[in-house]
Amino acid sequence: MLICKKNGILVLSTPSVYAPLLRIGFLDGFEKRVGHVHRYSTEEIVAKVKLAGFTIEQEFETEGFVRNFMYTSTIGTKVLLRIINRMYVVQRFFEILDYVAIRLAGTSDIIIVAKKK
Repeated sequence: MLICKKNGILVLSTPSVYAPLLRIGFLDGFEKRVGHVHRYSTEEIVAKVKLAGFTIEQEFETEGFVRNFMYTSTIGTKVLLRIINRMYVVQRFFEILDYVAIRLAGTSDIIIVAKKK
């Protein structure tokens, strides 16, 4: 159940059904481990949020397969993120790489900002 006062703001983030790593089967074990029960398309989640009495303020599709790999794989979380977070130049390189990945293969995450009617 979602409780939000009139004019309250909802910020929702959910994994995309179109995530490149999901489509190739890379996230199967991760999905079970973290409890992702359902993924949505932007259209599906927007419809559900509107049905719940919200108006959509903004919607974003974000996170390419590079960033998605870093947050969902053992090597990404235990090695890559530690290196990236310590070195700004490396961090910028991975941001640019992820931006290119989004253009090539699509996004992995949907973010919705909505206001309660």
